[in-house]
Amino acid sequence: MFTGIRRKSRLAIFMVVDLVSIILAMIVAFLLRFDFKFPVEFTNFLTAWLPIITVSKLGTLYIFNIYKGMYRYTSIWDITNIVKANLTASFLIMVIFAFSHGFAGFPRSVFVLDLLVCTALIASSRIAVRLIYSHQILIADPSD
Repeated sequence: MFTGIRRKSRLAIFMVVDLVSIILAMIVAFLLRFDFKFPVEFTNFLTAWLPIITVSKLGTLYIFNIYKGMYRYTSIWDITNIVKANLTASFLIMVIFAFSHGFAGFPRSVFVLDLLVCTALIASSRIAVRLIYSHQILIADPSD
């Protein structure tokens, strides 16, 4: 799948996948919190804060070396780093939000749900690559 793609292209692909996962996680967090009825009053929050959220999460993923290594060998160590990076980014986002707006009138559970959904989506993308590669190896070696 990724054998013919150079390292920089793979990095760009995974950063785009992570970007989509981060945005999707925040939207899903709101939908889960409000029983799949997105409240209109939080539309301004999403438009203003999604760039801050995506930059901080992508930055912490990069700092925690998520984009280094070979994705076909994703291990528990990599998943642990994804969890640590998301925890750090979520904490950073909550601190910035608390100092700039305060939490009055805003559900803090959205941040917790975002943390869980975002971690699951990013980890799933890495695990999917590992499963694809392990499945290719099994198909390529019928001698077993």
